[in-house]
Amino acid sequence: MILILILSVFSLFSLLYFTYNPIKNYRVYSKTITSLLFLCFCLYSRLHTKGDFSYFILILIGIIFAVFGDIFLSIKSKSHKKSSIIFLLGLISFSITHIFYTSAFSYLNPIQLKELVLALLFSLIIMLYLKAYKRLEFNKLFIPSFIYCTLISIMYCKSLALLIDYKNNKGIVFLVIGTTLFIFSDFVLSFIIFDNNHNKVLPAINLITYYIGQFLIASTVMFL
Repeated sequence: MILILILSVFSLFSLLYFTYNPIKNYRVYSKTITSLLFLCFCLYSRLHTKGDFSYFILILIGIIFAVFGDIFLSIKSKSHKKSSIIFLLGLISFSITHIFYTSAFSYLNPIQLKELVLALLFSLIIMLYLKAYKRLEFNKLFIPSFIYCTLISIMYCKSLALLIDYKNNKGIVFLVIGTTLFIFSDFVLSFIIFDNNHNKVLPAINLITYYIGQFLIASTVMFL
């Protein structure tokens, strides 16, 4: 496990370097490797613990689609049409990730109507804020982005509900921290994708919070 974490840190730093210093397709390779490492971390965690198998499978499938999403979002194209298609494929992949994550969390404790209502309100607030930010240009991607925001909000609200139900569980604490970092990284990503003049520090914030969040979510298979 320590070896995987060391390799992950090295790979993440490589990804950060190639993000700011583009060399051929090295950024795509480094991002793919970093994503595959948190997949390996999830598998290793399961093999060396006795966590619930159904929960593990749901998290694992979610992580697999997240890896595909990472690959799609790391591909650059000079064509605006191709870029939109690639972005949508990434959005769909991560949407499936959140569906499986939510299913895993709901397996521990069934989702309730009040959590869905809270998630919808949360996504509305986020999207209205982003829409009001004049420098963001969603074009035809606002509706897909809103659907995605709703799905990740449902996932996040469900994780918060678990924190109330399992107050003293270390795995739930890791889970909530992980999902918080995940949703924050996506919030930052929206400024990177839809604002051509975004702050140059945002990609680093996005990548660091995203990968730490995913590793924390993957680690929960050891405790739950």
